[in-house]
Amino acid sequence: MVSNVYVNGDANPTSRAVVKFAYNDSGTSPTPTTLATKAQVGSTWGLAYARTTNTIYAAAFLKRHVGMGPNGLGAIYAVDANGGTPTLFADLASLGADIGTIESNSARGLGASSEPSRDASTFAQIGKVGLGDIDISADESMLYVVSMNDKTLYSLNIPAGTLASSNVIPDPGCVGGAWRPFGLKYYRDSLYVGGVCDAQSSQLKSDLQAYVYRFTPGGNTFTQVLVFPLDYPRPNGPNAGCNYPWNPWLDTLSTVCTTAARMMYPQAMLSDIEFDIDGTMILGLNDRTGHQFGYDNYGPTSSNTLYHGRGLGDILRATNNNGTFVLENNATSGSLTTAGANNNQGPGGGEFYYDDDGADQSQEAAVGGLALLPGRGEVGTTFRDPVSTVEGGVAWLSNTTGRKTRTYELYPGSTAYFGKSAGVGDLELLSDPAPIEIGNRVWDDLNGNGTQDPGEPGLNGLTVTLQTPTGSSTTTTSGDGNYYFAVEPYTTYTMTVATPVGYQLTAANTTALDAANLTSNHAISDTIDSDALLVSGTPTILYTTGGPGQNNHSLDFGFVQPVDRQVDMLNVVPAVADNPALAVAKQLNGANP
Repeated sequence: MVSNVYVNGDANPTSRAVVKFAYNDSGTSPTPTTLATKAQVGSTWGLAYARTTNTIYAAAFLKRHVGMGPNGLGAIYAVDANGGTPTLFADLASLGADIGTIESNSARGLGASSEPSRDASTFAQIGKVGLGDIDISADESMLYVVSMNDKTLYSLNIPAGTLASSNVIPDPGCVGGAWRPFGLKYYRDSLYVGGVCDAQSSQLKSDLQAYVYRFTPGGNTFTQVLVFPLDYPRPNGPNAGCNYPWNPWLDTLSTVCTTAARMMYPQAMLSDIEFDIDGTMILGLNDRTGHQFGYDNYGPTSSNTLYHGRGLGDILRATNNNGTFVLENNATSGSLTTAGANNNQGPGGGEFYYDDDGADQSQEAAVGGLALLPGRGEVGTTFRDPVSTVEGGVAWLSNTTGRKTRTYELYPGSTAYFGKSAGVGDLELLSDPAPIEIGNRVWDDLNGNGTQDPGEPGLNGLTVTLQTPTGSSTTTTSGDGNYYFAVEPYTTYTMTVATPVGYQLTAANTTALDAANLTSNHAISDTIDSDALLVSGTPTILYTTGGPGQNNHSLDFGFVQPVDRQVDMLNVVPAVADNPALAVAKQLNGANP
């Protein structure tokens, strides 16, 4: 897995910024591996992974007290997952995006990791300028990024880093504040974009809302699939007046809740989206205050008080209901209910992922980054105090019980890091591309109907040839006519087999091989028919593979033995006077009389 780690200041070029670790790691060891340093990429949040090239994309992110990378606020870096030197993939500002402007690292007063800083101008800009989340298309040809300042979804070509398209993310009609998009997920050929209405103008909690839109790449329409209020109950804080419910956004320090120099004033940012195996949406909510404050660091005013920020995020579920989504209610999501029911800490009075407290026993320790590995029954989230106090890392929560399954430390307690103040960013899975296999069966279609019927045998010992973009390979049918090839994703292949002696190709369920229909015969859905057509006299299947792991074991060749048919027809000649019963039988060999 990979995540972002934040280190205070600017004058510490070798400190880690992007790190990787094993999925099953837990506790405080092993130490994560550094893939990119602060000097190479600076502060980042959004992460996306291209498995075919083993490349991690990391998008610049404005966090108070942390220096930007060498290419500034609009940079997206390509990071080698094996540890090579990161490079600039694209600069969104250079591509024409209005990402906003910030002061330079030096003008912000950023120094060594042990030195506090004011960084006053950044306080009001968090979550409003620069880049939010990013994600990658299934074929890894396109990178998508949310620009928070101009509230636009940008599509960038991979590997060129050029602009393919841009689409303004619609304002849902926020009352008493502004629309703040951030989170992004590519799922089943659609993009899901999440954001909040910040209620900053009205300062009314009733104006706080969260929204998710669905968008089809290549189109222009955003469809609202989820909306819910953010004034649901959350736990009480350690002191009166310092509670954890979501608050309207603030750009000043004066009204932020302070207790013993600990800054607690949760401001929601919908920063990440994942999907469970049943299509349920999982939402990661980040706390803006966690990025406005540091650990043992100054506020934005002239006071020399050293503040300790505290990130108080959340993680929620929304069940898929025919394309729209229903938010969890009192710890119930679909048919599942957890022990968080009636704890007065979530929508409807309970929370599904109720075991989200840190090692210090304080609630709401999730800080907005999500990753889900299908089949494991859990979701990973970036986390405050996962193993011990004043540290950051990752926690995994069960998708059925809502309880933690394990935790892992990404950074220890130190003034160089961010303590409880959202010191980790996004979360992304790293894995080799899942293999792809295509093929299946060559069979004797005894009744010539083009479909494999019970009892129809396979034809063994036949050579099947796979023509690839770079050459060809062969395999021999065996085990009841079966054949298989290991292939690459997103590639067009041609499979051929010589017609066996005494056979001819059986009927297919399509009449022409069309260049626009490279899956010939809709072979993805037609699992037991013959998918071959004659091309220059040779039985041929054309097929274009999908993404990693998308096997197709339904590419079949059917053959039938032709039979000379004798058709007996009895033509009855009308009666004549001398022979009223005269009948003439004509035997015809496969022809009409």
